[in-house]
Amino acid sequence: MVGRRRTTSSWQPRCGRCSWTVRPWSWASGPRRCRRPESARSARSFRPVFDNPPVARGASRWLSCYPHQVAVSGGVLLPDTYRHYYGPRLQNRFLQEVAQDFARLKGAAARAEVRPLPGAYFYLDSEWPDHFGHTMTEQLSRLWALPAAQQAYPEVQGLILLRGEQQTISPFQQAIFAAAGVDQVVAVRGPVRADTLLAATPMLSNPDFMDARIAETWVRVHDSLLAQTGDRDRPDRIFCSRRPSYKRACHNIAEVEDLAREHGYTVVFPEDHDLPEQVAMFHHAQRIAGLAGSAMFTSALCQGPRDLLILSSESYTARNEYMIASVLGHRLEVIWCDADEKQPAVGWSGSAFSAGFTVDLARDGDRLRRWLDGY
Repeated sequence: MVGRRRTTSSWQPRCGRCSWTVRPWSWASGPRRCRRPESARSARSFRPVFDNPPVARGASRWLSCYPHQVAVSGGVLLPDTYRHYYGPRLQNRFLQEVAQDFARLKGAAARAEVRPLPGAYFYLDSEWPDHFGHTMTEQLSRLWALPAAQQAYPEVQGLILLRGEQQTISPFQQAIFAAAGVDQVVAVRGPVRADTLLAATPMLSNPDFMDARIAETWVRVHDSLLAQTGDRDRPDRIFCSRRPSYKRACHNIAEVEDLAREHGYTVVFPEDHDLPEQVAMFHHAQRIAGLAGSAMFTSALCQGPRDLLILSSESYTARNEYMIASVLGHRLEVIWCDADEKQPAVGWSGSAFSAGFTVDLARDGDRLRRWLDGY
């Protein structure tokens, strides 16, 4: 059983062997605020201002890393284990909670031998590995600290722990990390004990906070990926659709796609294109519509404000597009759609979060048409 260490406003060196920490006068100098994007019309838990905790970076020696973003040192679960590390209840789905601020490793992880891993590594692991949305938000948001890591440890490599039968990370992850400046990503089967592990506070934690300085990382990634594409005509109006899947299926998507085409939009499935081409599509488009979720997250890699519209299940509580718009100034419109399952009045439901939905064109069709027309 291991205890949990919460972050504080001044994240101190960990394990007593830290040689790379943020200084008070630099990147952790205090909270930043992101203002509400223009025209976001909904009172459903959209924050008008984000008050953020300071960010920090640190280096730990001989820290044990388990798959699915579990980092342990001397019986303590480090803050890097938790996606929502400022929440009132710290949770990782690959840990078994046994008491307040105490948890234990689950299953085979608890019995696995921890292998030594020589060298210095930047921690890029994820509770939800190999997922485009989580890579674009949670993993990419730590890479603000990469330039300083490379300056302090020129040989530093990225570190990800593989899951299941994975042999390597996905091409989209390779593209994102390389564009952010990670020279090499080491993907290993865990658990491992790294000689030196460098980690950073994420600048985005949906839906609670984000730091406006994350835009510097987005610009770095945008510029690198866009440079890999050719100069050709691309549509200035796109609709990002989604094929039927196990979660958040739009039941009348064919009807919605036809409506978008009638108004001059090119219907695209971003996953059909490599990441540089996805960035080029978003770069050239001025009006971008689509279903709420990962397909719209490339809006973080636009340079300059765009007109965005998302069609979202009323039970989908993620706020990523709104948070991105808060930093970049996108003009965001949200049309809420009836979900197959509603969120409970008290608490939160994962099945409702993933439930399918229907765009009510009888109720919201005129509003959707006006937006598609550009009014």
